[in-house]
Amino acid sequence: VVSTRAAGARLLTPRQRVVFDAAMHEGYWETPRRITLTNLAGIIGVSKSTLSVQLHRIEGTVFNTFADDVRKRSP
Repeated sequence: VVSTRAAGARLLTPRQRVVFDAAMHEGYWETPRRITLTNLAGIIGVSKSTLSVQLHRIEGTVFNTFADDVRKRSP
């Protein structure tokens, strides 16, 4: 099995993609973070709690999609 995802299926919704791109561009997932959740929420124009939920869903989708690859490539 190469993939369990349907060919052409989208990983993220269009809105999630916007949030993902903003978080990546602003350094939200860098260590240390270059931007706080509060400041990123202001840039995107949503509340901090809404952004937190959106990021949690994005992270879950990405992690679950690549979990098997991580297990295969890590001792």
